[in-house]
Amino acid sequence: MEVQELKRIITAQKEEIEDKFRNRRIIERDIDYERLKRYISAPNVLAILGVRRCGKSTLSHLILRDLKACYINFDDERLLRFNSADFDRLLQAFYELHGDFDYLLLDEPHNVPGWELFVSRMRESKRIVVTGSNSRMLSGELSTALTGRYVDFTL
Repeated sequence: MEVQELKRIITAQKEEIEDKFRNRRIIERDIDYERLKRYISAPNVLAILGVRRCGKSTLSHLILRDLKACYINFDDERLLRFNSADFDRLLQAFYELHGDFDYLLLDEPHNVPGWELFVSRMRESKRIVVTGSNSRMLSGELSTALTGRYVDFTL
């Protein structure tokens, strides 16, 4: 995928999230957000897991609010052609849009083969949150490539 196309998708997704928080009632959970935030520390990854539509993405955004974070949701039909070779272009798009950033939120990255290798590479320089379903994330990529390098929190 081209950097310009990725930038358009990132921008559109950011606007969708901002609209969601501005115009919808978000029910905050009885969760210690600061404790979860402490789990987001390089070189470890925070994996927020749960069934579909349980609030994984919303919780991730609440944890990362007011922090220098970049976000992409791979559960988006515009990213069907995205593959592991596109991760460097994704980083370029993030830097061009946001400048330097500390946190990276990858929503449903299991939709991209090889995502776990990218996360493993990035976890030394960025603080990373990934979201996904228990069955897809724990059964394969996450438990293999990132063994001992992630903390999971299940909704």
